[in-house]
Amino acid sequence: EESVSEQVIDKPMLSDVDVLVVEDNNFNKLLIKNILLGWKANVDMADNGQIAVDMLRNKKYDIVLMDIQMPVMDGYQATEYIRHQLPAPQNEVPIIAVTAHATLTERERCEKSGMNDFVSKPLESEKLFKKMKALIENPKFIGFDKGEQEQLIKINQDLTDLSYLKEISGGSEELMKEMVEIFLTETPDMLQGLTESAQTEDWKTFREIAHKIKPSITYAGI
Repeated sequence: EESVSEQVIDKPMLSDVDVLVVEDNNFNKLLIKNILLGWKANVDMADNGQIAVDMLRNKKYDIVLMDIQMPVMDGYQATEYIRHQLPAPQNEVPIIAVTAHATLTERERCEKSGMNDFVSKPLESEKLFKKMKALIENPKFIGFDKGEQEQLIKINQDLTDLSYLKEISGGSEELMKEMVEIFLTETPDMLQGLTESAQTEDWKTFREIAHKIKPSITYAGI
C-alpha cells in the first residue's frame, strides 16, 4: 500500500515556476489558475496581449500560456511582438498557445507566429503539464508533434464535406481550389469581426457578418 508521502511525490509539481497566463475569459482564468496553483507554480494573470508584453518587460517568466482571441492585442500579435521587439532573454520565453479552435490552420499559425507548442480547450491537465514540463526543461524545444498534427488533419476532414462544392463547381478542381483559397483567406477576418462585434454588443454588424459568412460555410460543407 502506498504511503502518503509517496502519493505526494507522484503528484505533478511545478514548484517555484513563474507562469504568465494571458487570458480574458474569467471562467478560463479561474480554471487555469487553479490547475497551476495545484502544481505549486507562481501565477500572474494578464487580460490581453498588450498587458502581457508590458509585464514581460519588467519580470522574467519561465513560461507563458497564451490565449489567441483577445481584445486590444491578440495572442498572435503578442507573440510576434515578444519574439521580434523585446530584448533577450524576454524574447526567448517559451509560449504555449491555449485555444478553443483546435484546427490544423490554427496550429500552423501558432507555430508560424513563434509559439513553442499548442493546447486546445477544454484543457487536459495531464497533457498541459507534460508540455509545460518539457519546455521548462528545454525552453527552445518546439512541440507540435506529428501525432497531434495527424489527429487535427482527421478532425478537419471529419468536419468538412466538399461534395456540394464539387457539384456546384461542375467538378472543376481548379475552380474548387480557387474557392477554397478565398474561403481560407476571408473567413478568419469575418470570424474575428463576429468576435469583436459580440464583445461590443454591436448586433447589427454581427448579423451582417453572420449573413455574409453563412453561404461560404455551407459551400465548404462545414
